[in-house]
Amino acid sequence: MNIQTYLNLYELLKHDTSTKEQRRAFALQNKENATDAHQQLLLWIDDHIHKLSPPTLANRYLRVERLSSVILSFLALFFGFIAAGVVLHYNGTEPVNVIYFLFLSFFIPVVTMLFSIFAMLKQEFFIHISLTYIVQKIFLTFQKEPLDETLLDGNMVRWLFITKMQMTSLLFAIGVELALLLSITTQDIAFAWSTTLDISPQTLHCILSTLALPWSFFLPSAVPSLELIEHSHYFRLGGQITQQMLENVSELGGWWKFLAMETFVYAILLRVVLYIVSSIELKKSLQNSMLHLPQAQQLLQDMNEPIITTKAMDEEKPLHNNTHTDNTNTQPQTRNYNAVLGYAFGEDEVLVISEALHLNAEQYSCIGGNNSLDEDEALIETLQGDVAVILKAWEVPTMDFIDFIDTLVLHTDTITLYPVGYAKNNYQPYEKDTSIWQKKLASQNYTNVKVSV
Repeated sequence: MNIQTYLNLYELLKHDTSTKEQRRAFALQNKENATDAHQQLLLWIDDHIHKLSPPTLANRYLRVERLSSVILSFLALFFGFIAAGVVLHYNGTEPVNVIYFLFLSFFIPVVTMLFSIFAMLKQEFFIHISLTYIVQKIFLTFQKEPLDETLLDGNMVRWLFITKMQMTSLLFAIGVELALLLSITTQDIAFAWSTTLDISPQTLHCILSTLALPWSFFLPSAVPSLELIEHSHYFRLGGQITQQMLENVSELGGWWKFLAMETFVYAILLRVVLYIVSSIELKKSLQNSMLHLPQAQQLLQDMNEPIITTKAMDEEKPLHNNTHTDNTNTQPQTRNYNAVLGYAFGEDEVLVISEALHLNAEQYSCIGGNNSLDEDEALIETLQGDVAVILKAWEVPTMDFIDFIDTLVLHTDTITLYPVGYAKNNYQPYEKDTSIWQKKLASQNYTNVKVSV
């Protein structure tokens, strides 16, 4: 699930002209694959995506989004590399202050991650309105027509921004790490620490040992010792390296392992965790936004709401001269057949009408209409047992239909005919139409053909 799927659904729904019957038929065709509402929407998108004319709304958005992402990613990586390069610049006379680097690789990432966590936990974050406004401006750059306010959900926009910011910050941290590794590889850097704050080497050692706890068990060499901290304490007064530092100059480069691990764990690894969390939440937000699009709610209602007849159908009755009609209206029960055939109906219509008439079968097929005679004959040869035939009540019986029945009775045990009316009338036929079919079929003296009225 991604923003492209969400935009495709929005655009499809905006121009969709399918009827309730077509939507219900789609649900019936895919009821085994659609486990929930979200899955139903995804299947519906896949089935209708060909109706969108390129470039689609999603394509226009992705073109802008990908270009901005590439530019933003490059700038983040570049500025992270440059910033670390400036901090790590070594002129051979003064050591590199590790406090500067810790500010860049630990303090700034941790503070921004705390803001990110706050934005994740705070549902009504104060920047929501401004974020939505910015995204609206971005969308307007590729939207040819006025933007529907239902497209942008505040919670979805929030997770879009949080996820994008995690990726940008991650690339910045990678740039810092690359600059550190390149600097210690190409230069013999002397690290030291200096601060105006009244911090003793023992206090700093305690702080850094705490920071190094995640890797101290398997990489103890990346934990600065108290001796290293004492020997690398640098005082800027006079701008000269102390004699103690000169005597232990070979140890001053030992800081790099700690700095590399600290950057990897706190600036990169934790950011990856936040990026994964924000990506998962973005996916959930997109799913929720999909389900709450007004058009999507109507689509789901049409797909999942059965189309039922408004009055009960009478008992089936044989087409004999002594037929007695039972006019008692009862709640219709599901009727089981080996096959249900729709005469001059489409496959979608057969499924919807079968549900409306409470017809259940192992096989649903179309016959007549656009089918060739060879196709119809091949289908009839596969049939057996009890068969229901759905037909259009308003059409008069033709010789082609009688020929079809003549062939069908040779392969089946019983045939039940269901004359149906228009969809707007819930498929209820007019009495005058059904009487025409009754008289025509009765004149043929079929013994295993019934009509349901």
